[in-house]
Amino acid sequence: FFLLFYILEKRIGRLDRFKIKNSFLKVMLATFIASLTIEFLKIKLPLNMLEYLRIFIIGIFSWLVYFLSCFILKVEELEFIFSKWNLKRR
Repeated sequence: FFLLFYILEKRIGRLDRFKIKNSFLKVMLATFIASLTIEFLKIKLPLNMLEYLRIFIIGIFSWLVYFLSCFILKVEELEFIFSKWNLKRR
């Protein structure tokens, strides 16, 4: 990872390391929260439920928790995606 980052910085020029680090940490925190949601739902959902339905429910809830976490943490990349999506809808 560090070698690729070094090569990228050599080709493009100086990168804002503080901004990249903050964004990375926010995304990692959102990922951790979503993984906790997955583990919680795996325990709480009944085992007699159809496995495909169980996986679908866990996937939807973890996806929602991830994006909600990114929104609360104000992840800049997510705001960029939403701004582009809103422009295309108009």
